[in-house]
Amino acid sequence: MVKKSSKLFVGMDVHKDSIDVATGDEGGGEVRHYGAVGGDRAAVSRLVRKLEAAGKALVFVYEAGPCGFGIYRLLRGRGHECWVVSPGLTPRSNADRVKTDRRDCLKLCRLARAGELPSENSTGNRRRQGAITKTGNSSARRALVEAAWAYRYPARVSVGIARRQSDLSTAITDLAWKAQLRLCARYRRLSARGLPRNKIIVAIARELSGFVWALGQQVKPN
Repeated sequence: MVKKSSKLFVGMDVHKDSIDVATGDEGGGEVRHYGAVGGDRAAVSRLVRKLEAAGKALVFVYEAGPCGFGIYRLLRGRGHECWVVSPGLTPRSNADRVKTDRRDCLKLCRLARAGELPSENSTGNRRRQGAITKTGNSSARRALVEAAWAYRYPARVSVGIARRQSDLSTAITDLAWKAQLRLCARYRRLSARGLPRNKIIVAIARELSGFVWALGQQVKPN
């Protein structure tokens, strides 16, 4: 039996006639757009066989939608892990104005790898939304949670922050400010509802991951 050395996360933007696919290794590195395949069962089965050839444990993720849970059952039937996530709870930022299949599958893959996706467990007519998944890159998840504690305080640009932002573009600093305003306000709203502080921080970290992803789209690697 081939030993599976690590996990390969597979983000899928699912439609009736097509599925856009992105992949990312558990250990890090670039999340890549794998391509588009047909939306039928045979096309998905071919995709899975190709991915299985890498000898890694596969973790699939896609958003719940009108296509149902046929893909989930197919993947689970082949012995693979599959997360069907709630679209309403998937982290999004104000920068996510333009929706594309390629962008969505890349984002799902990145968030799954960081372990910052809300799970949804559905069978037949029963539907249960769960907490964030806790697999994926533990270092990234820990960094997001630690950063989320800063949003307990009112939004402001301190002298230190202004110094760090001095060489950044206006697009990036504007997005960072939007993140501050939104996440600080959300912390106050959730706190006013009496939610436990740790749950609030996890919720903030989950949404923060969407802003981090959006910032990554603004920065060109050197």
